[in-house]
This record gives sequence, C-alpha cells and structure tokens, in this order.
Amino acid sequence: KRWTPETCAAILDSRMNTIRAMQDAIRDATHKRGSPPLAFLQASAAGIMGHREAEPFDEDTPVEDPRADWSHESQFLISSLNGRDFRIVTCVEIERALAEAVRGTPTRSVALRLGHLLSADGGLLPPIELAATIRASRLGPGTQYVPWIHIDDAVRAIRDIAELGEGSLHPHSPIHSGPVHICGPQPATNAQMMQALAIVRGRNRTTTPAGALTLPVPAFALRAAVGESACVVLDSERLVPKRLTQAGFQWHYPTIQAAL
Repeated sequence: KRWTPETCAAILDSRMNTIRAMQDAIRDATHKRGSPPLAFLQASAAGIMGHREAEPFDEDTPVEDPRADWSHESQFLISSLNGRDFRIVTCVEIERALAEAVRGTPTRSVALRLGHLLSADGGLLPPIELAATIRASRLGPGTQYVPWIHIDDAVRAIRDIAELGEGSLHPHSPIHSGPVHICGPQPATNAQMMQALAIVRGRNRTTTPAGALTLPVPAFALRAAVGESACVVLDSERLVPKRLTQAGFQWHYPTIQAAL
C-alpha cells in the first residue's frame, strides 16, 4: 500500500493515541488504585535504524534521528517525510512516548523492535511467496539484510519478556526494560532468503525445481508499484538480537531455511 501523507498521519496517530490511552490507564492504576501494572510492552520496529548497508546493529547502537538536522522541527510534518525517514521517526516517537507513559511509575517498559514475522497468515511471507512463484531471484539489489523471525519464536520471546513478573522479577535481566530486538539469530540477505525459499519449495513441490530463480525485481519497479513503502523491502537492516541472546533465549527456528 502506498504511503500517502494521509496514510502516514493515520499510522502515526493510531500508535500515539494507543500509547496515550495506556499512559492514562497506568497513571490511574498507579495513583488512584495503588496497583500499577508490572510492565508495558509496546511494538516498535527494526526500521528505527533505517538503511545501514551490511553494518550489524544491536540494542546499544545509537539511533540516528533524521530530524537532528532540522533547524525548526515545528516546520515539518512527520507525515510528509520520505519512506525511510518516516519509518525511523515513527519508531523514535513510539519509543519516546513509551518511556513517557511509565515515567514516575514502577511499571517497566520494553520496546519490542520487531523484525519481519514469518507466518503463512500474513506479514512478509505471502509477498515473497508470490515473488518466488514468478521465480524472482531477489527484490532490489538482493544484498540488503532482512530482519526476520518465525512467528512462533516471536510469540515465545514476547511471552518471556512479559513473564519477568512480580514473583521472578530480574531487574538486571537484559530483557527487563528498554529496547529488545525480536528477530532471528542468523541474519540473511534478501537474495539468501529468496534462495532458501526456492529450496524449501523445491523439496515440497516437484513442479518447482530447487534453485530455479532467474528474474531479479529491480528497485525502481518496486518503487513504481508501491511508492515510498518499498523501503520496507529495500532498506538493509542487519538486526542483532543481543539482549535475547544474553537472556538465554532459545530459537526453535534459528535459520532462515528452518523458519521458511
């Protein structure tokens, strides 16, 4: 779907309005009832880092807010940004609002920086399945890193973060608060993902030979088709799940081929 200014404004407003409602609920529970919630987990995204080529980045890597160069921030509308900057700024605003929502309360907050969920019911998999059907070897240059995770592993990771509860609270756990990267432990490029999908399809469907990929889909074609939102596929985001690893999380699907 194209990211028009109206669409971008709706995306940002939906996130901000939800966080503000949660903030009101947390303050009410804390100050009026004396029973604050233990945690506030909020979805952010890998897109907060923007396009980083092959540079790996973990939760400690500084975020580069494109607004840092603006002389008068009030003159700019977030909804008018290009696709890449819109993704970064939206995630920055989400994480700032999350921190503000729990400020002055004992509620811990965790920003779930989600990679692309691999699920047959939605997310990234159906579009790349379609691309594989036409034997696309890559989308764009193919060298861009795709932050991915099997949906079952994502659910388990989020559950583990949420269950650092009252009886087993570990303030020093790396997933106790702050940003946590929810992605697989072995990064893959777009071309590697498409090749892995071809191998899986080749094993399960005799009519589709493994490795039969011949047609690259150029970046300009993707931009022509979906506009600024093509950055979701074209940006390189080599996400490293440092904090999940430090917490001892075990992935059931640690490789892209296993996840597909």
